[in-house]
Amino acid sequence: LADIWLGNRQKNMLVPLLCEALSGETRQKKKAFLDIADKSCGYENMRIESDSGRTRAFIKIQDGCDRFCSYCRIPYVRGRSVSREPCDVMAEVDAFCALGYKEIVITGIHVSSYSYGLLPLIERLDAADGIERIRLSSLEPVVVTEEFANGISACKKVCPHFHLSLQSGCDATLKRMNRRYTKDDFVRSVEALRSVYDLPAITTDVIAGFPGETEEEFEETVGFVRSIGFAEMHIFPFSAREGTRAHDMDGKVPLRIRQTRTARLIAASDEMRDIFIREKLGKGCEVLFEDNEVLFGKECIAGYTRDYIKACVPLERAAELGIKRGDIMPGRLTGTPGAGVAEFTPIG
Repeated sequence: LADIWLGNRQKNMLVPLLCEALSGETRQKKKAFLDIADKSCGYENMRIESDSGRTRAFIKIQDGCDRFCSYCRIPYVRGRSVSREPCDVMAEVDAFCALGYKEIVITGIHVSSYSYGLLPLIERLDAADGIERIRLSSLEPVVVTEEFANGISACKKVCPHFHLSLQSGCDATLKRMNRRYTKDDFVRSVEALRSVYDLPAITTDVIAGFPGETEEEFEETVGFVRSIGFAEMHIFPFSAREGTRAHDMDGKVPLRIRQTRTARLIAASDEMRDIFIREKLGKGCEVLFEDNEVLFGKECIAGYTRDYIKACVPLERAAELGIKRGDIMPGRLTGTPGAGVAEFTPIG
């Protein structure tokens, strides 16, 4: 019944095609899908040109994926990996800086596949005027080599917060997932980052109850994540996606067991997060303030440190110091009331 069909990389065609259809000039159905496996269609450049109300600017540098993990539909619906040209990335960054943004977050479906070189782009961003913080979204573990870690550590604007996608701490499960690294590869990446940063925030994703995951394999994952000591984990119970290899795999884990395993991993994540925050107490840091919130029964202004710890200052104290949304303020973390939030004492 649809009059217009668009591919995922044709969002910029939506308005003109709608206008044409609504004008009454044509009522014939238009099918405008591109071949999602065809990289020649390139990256669809769509820039944000006005203030989105955020304090961090999200800069997308890549789309699509070539990895074909057995649980994921992204390569089928977003197509193969395509990358945005560095000059266009820099133009959007300049526009955000002109709007007063101080932190940019580099995003994409699979940022590690950025074909123009991820490290050279980061180095170029680090040298740009107006940017005070550069934060990276999810990275493939094998991309984080000693060379890469040394390179980004020389870029002083890069935040020491690295999200390395794990998904499982068991090599047998990783193989079924078609993840192209092992536990040892992951450990080497973490060690590379910790060799150049003092207590960096390492965060990750884990899927609980992937098909074929035995109790022994799950316990292996629990032991592995605890051995790494993540600052935070995002935990997801396995959910089958139609059209993926995992959808038809044998060894489905019952929902009740998936939920139980998810709860155990969330508890481990909360415990490791609180340990990480306590290790940062009393140390100098800076907070980019974002929003007013009621925290622990008090009106506060809250934001995030460079290593992505949520921190807050009572509004009364913030008003005395003239702290407002979008400001970056130096200080130190002085307490952990709980729930992953730290109290912050500004200097100044």
